[in-house]
Amino acid sequence: MVATTETSQEETMSQQSGNRAVLGPFTAREVTLMGGAVLLALAALFSFGRTRGDFAVVILGLLAPLAAAGGYAWRRTRGRARLDLASFSLDQAAAVVSVTALVVAIGGMGGAGSVVQFFSIVGALAMCVATWGSLWVGVFRADFADTPEVPVLTRDVLATGAGSSFGTATATATATQVHPGTGPDAAASGRGVTHPDAPAVPHTGVVASAGQPGGDAAFWFAVPTPRPVSNRANGSLLFTAEPGAWWLAVRRVPEGLVVRHDDGREGLLSDTTELELA
Repeated sequence: MVATTETSQEETMSQQSGNRAVLGPFTAREVTLMGGAVLLALAALFSFGRTRGDFAVVILGLLAPLAAAGGYAWRRTRGRARLDLASFSLDQAAAVVSVTALVVAIGGMGGAGSVVQFFSIVGALAMCVATWGSLWVGVFRADFADTPEVPVLTRDVLATGAGSSFGTATATATATQVHPGTGPDAAASGRGVTHPDAPAVPHTGVVASAGQPGGDAAFWFAVPTPRPVSNRANGSLLFTAEPGAWWLAVRRVPEGLVVRHDDGREGLLSDTTELELA
């Protein structure tokens, strides 16, 4: 027997993350980094033509910080949990940019005047605090998923508790509770062959489990049509979830469901409409 309960999207988001949006959909950490990048860019523009290292100033003091800030804005507004640049996560790349920008601000903008250099140093320090400071500053660390086995700057970012573009407060998600004696064993990995006698429950929209805070409890589901499951790092096809079998969702993320294959591979199922819950 399966019991389903309706919970508001706002409650789901507040359970999923302890961070909150402070300006539009952006968190305090994102606002700090983007503000620092804008300050750096303005200082670099005012210093252009008055320093000996104009090329380094333009690349490291203007373009790279703005690119990092743009990546943060795109990731948040598109509802992505992560964005990878080659072998680096976006946060790792931004951390490298912040350090190089600080070096340029200290050593390369002296000829632009003390005021310009001061603001460039402040902007670079703001970016450093928003990236490296996430290791120690609690309000910044709250942006990331609670996965202690993964370095902070390589973790997925969480949806914001308010003002998030990941969903609206009026939307609802269905939470499932599987009672003893029904459904596959969630501790097993991979795909089942045929579910026992428990009826499937059709569901439209993104599935959230009520078993644990944030919808992280594993649950089983089936798909009505073949659905691609992609590699979360690069978006390439990992495997296809086929109808007629039960699949294990190990956790819910803002982009969809993390699904485990019977061979141990885990990928992202983005299309979570019309799923049948075990």
